[in-house]
Amino acid sequence: MPYINYQMMSMELLPRIYLKNALNFTRNYSPATPGYYSDIANWNPNVTISLPRLLFMGLSGGGGLQSGWSNTDEKENIKGQFLNTYTTNATLVADIAPRGALQLTLAQNFARQLNKNKTLPHEGITTDSLAINLLSTLGPLTIRSSTNYDMLDDSPPIKNIQDRFSLLATNATMSYNEYSLYANSGYSIYANMIKNTDFNFVMGDREKSLWSLNLGTTYVNNLINASGYPQLDVKDTFYFNTGLNFAFTEEFSVGATRQYDMIAKRLMSHSYSAVWHLHCWDATFSWSKRQDNVEEVFFSINISALPQYKLTKPTTIAPAINPQLGTP
Repeated sequence: MPYINYQMMSMELLPRIYLKNALNFTRNYSPATPGYYSDIANWNPNVTISLPRLLFMGLSGGGGLQSGWSNTDEKENIKGQFLNTYTTNATLVADIAPRGALQLTLAQNFARQLNKNKTLPHEGITTDSLAINLLSTLGPLTIRSSTNYDMLDDSPPIKNIQDRFSLLATNATMSYNEYSLYANSGYSIYANMIKNTDFNFVMGDREKSLWSLNLGTTYVNNLINASGYPQLDVKDTFYFNTGLNFAFTEEFSVGATRQYDMIAKRLMSHSYSAVWHLHCWDATFSWSKRQDNVEEVFFSINISALPQYKLTKPTTIAPAINPQLGTP
């Protein structure tokens, strides 16, 4: 199947104004239908501008054209059809607090289909959104928070401005010597509820990687769906996770993980593994028991210098289980 791809690096047209361009072409043949093939071509020129930083903020933006041509059956219609969309974007970065203590980023994206848009809602506008990001750095602690405001969202729950926000995602990371802390959460502005929270604490020997211990919790509020809107009553999930890895020698190490359901008061799953490093060979053995009581045993051998060559032997093949909802 022929494929052509062209990417042009940024070319400065004027001071602080740059041009990017991309062109690709793909032809697909159908072995089931002799003589049948289809073509797809895309052309994406884009101009960007970055203004000089003014005091505590910077502004950049751009616009471009997304032009696509496709023909699903070259044998019947050589002309095909064109679909053109123009896009614009703008990004504002502002330092709310000095020295990176708090930084705000606003990114606006807009796209409108130029042809074949008579049947589309919003007069052919396909994208009109604003991404909001906050970044705070306080020594070893870094906190990021972000959400997206969709000006086109007109789904049934939408009643006012705040309903157009996506989940407010927040994550925090901190690393100090041999200790690390990770946390993230999702908050529904629409329902005024926390969707999920995760905490993970890790400690271990960073210099020689002889051992590591991690403790974590996972909570999911199922009164709202992944978009933050109310849904039918589904049981919440709240897990406590532990993991331990220990190297007896440079050649032999073991590991164990366990997941405990804090609501049902029972052990959901646990696994144990052992790894041998023998010269240029690595051998791994693991045994696990899932929350549906299915036991799995894996044994694999691979050459350290050639990781693409590996022999793996699983003893159980069973459907995957969603640990948050308890359903396949």
